[in-house]
Amino acid sequence: MTTAGGGTWGFGLAGCGVIAETFASALVGVDGARLVAVHDVQVARAEAFAAQTGAVHARSLGELVELDGVDVVCVCVPSGLHAEVSMAAVDAGKHVVVEKPIDVNLEGRLGEPLFIQARVPWYRAQAYYDSASWRGTWALDGGGAFMNQGVHHADLLCWLFGAPEVLAAHCANLVHDIEVEDLAVALLRFPNEAVGTLVASTVSFPGFPTVLSVNGTEGSLELVDGALVAVALKGAELKGGGAELDLGDTSGLGSPEGHRAQLADIVAALGEGRPAPVGGEDGYRALKLVLDVYRRAGWRD
Repeated sequence: MTTAGGGTWGFGLAGCGVIAETFASALVGVDGARLVAVHDVQVARAEAFAAQTGAVHARSLGELVELDGVDVVCVCVPSGLHAEVSMAAVDAGKHVVVEKPIDVNLEGRLGEPLFIQARVPWYRAQAYYDSASWRGTWALDGGGAFMNQGVHHADLLCWLFGAPEVLAAHCANLVHDIEVEDLAVALLRFPNEAVGTLVASTVSFPGFPTVLSVNGTEGSLELVDGALVAVALKGAELKGGGAELDLGDTSGLGSPEGHRAQLADIVAALGEGRPAPVGGEDGYRALKLVLDVYRRAGWRD
């Protein structure tokens, strides 16, 4: 595949909702990338988005993925449509970036992991679910707090420690008028026999930072919203901010800066002819973990 011209890769956005705004902002300033076209089933929203960004308004998904200037399609649609839209782009010979990325790179001297805890104590008012008919449904959201919010950390845990076995799980709908869960708790066992927990919630008013803590044979660390806040290694004092363990730059995680870094790496991978840093197998493992939790909790067959 050739690029859109001048060494630049053309990006198309399938979907013009909130996350598309993040992607559009992230593409600004990524060398070798430019936003070419956008599409959304809500025509007025797509027209406004196109006018705002200077992109072409593609009247259909087919038009978007067939445009010669579009080399990469960013899938920014409801979760239940990710596969459908992705395959349309793949069939058209385009590269694909699917929302729900991994943004943290963890390298360190913790030894073998022993105990891993991940918490996503977020809050969503009923208005969040009422804002779009697909939210909080099995058909298009695929689940609730675990599928939509907790999947980020499910992905992260699989990437860092390998796909775990679900030992026990519980899901509940406590306060929201939705089909799916607003709280999920899972007990996990990883391939090296480390034990972990993953909790995802949309009932934790007013919403709190995500936390990932890792206890290993040689030390422990804690990440809060992707930033390293504490690390303790055997033979060293408790340190903050990564003094004893370098995770690289974690600034901007969860903002357009985090997406911009990811997109820049994808553009670099395309230019160098190497695989993208996160592939379909990574997404498959995270999805399998979420579905295994639902089955263990008795919420899905």
